[in-house]
Amino acid sequence: PVMNGIEMAKEIRQIDKHIPIILFTAFSDKEYLFDAIHAGIDRYINKPLDQVEFFSTLEDILQRLEDEQMAKAYQQELLEKKINKVALDTLKQTTQIYPNPTFIYKQNRLYFINQAAMKLCQFEKLDDFSEDSPHIETRIVSKEGFLKTFFDYDAVHVEKNRILWQLSSGRNKVFLLYKQNVDDLEIFSLNDITRVEYEKQKSKYLLDYLFETLNKIRSKKT
Repeated sequence: PVMNGIEMAKEIRQIDKHIPIILFTAFSDKEYLFDAIHAGIDRYINKPLDQVEFFSTLEDILQRLEDEQMAKAYQQELLEKKINKVALDTLKQTTQIYPNPTFIYKQNRLYFINQAAMKLCQFEKLDDFSEDSPHIETRIVSKEGFLKTFFDYDAVHVEKNRILWQLSSGRNKVFLLYKQNVDDLEIFSLNDITRVEYEKQKSKYLLDYLFETLNKIRSKKT
């Protein structure tokens, strides 16, 4: 109540430079129009009200707002894609120098494997790998006490996440599976524990043999 429309528009512009302002006035002189433009008025409608002009003006304003929102969303999408690409490229470079075979899945589909995984799968070059390569997890031997797929991973009992992997030579290797999630990516890494498992089995066999021998000696003495 203490200022006119032009003054109020100037005050609004101090707070928000982008909010649309439509001036509805009986004044039509050039000086007033110049002040309105200087104040940042978006549209200028003379009295008496023309409904067609008024709703057409509203439609233009709303269309402009929608276009601005779409442009902003598009720029945000481009920025996110750029950031994601940089992050993925960094992730790929990092896994390439990682010595353990690493498999990256995206939406349950194989997305990337590092050099160590290529060697394990016996791919000679990166071109041999594709997202649809069928013989990646077919190398996993289904056996009691071992995981059947990467996705059977147990986040609670991590020591149980053992994988029995068959090489093309027919030999089996034992791996302990580790998993990490990065956004919509699932990263599986294999740690070779074949030697440890062999030593455990060897110790078990020797212990069983020892007890069997002691029982035989004890039986003979009896």
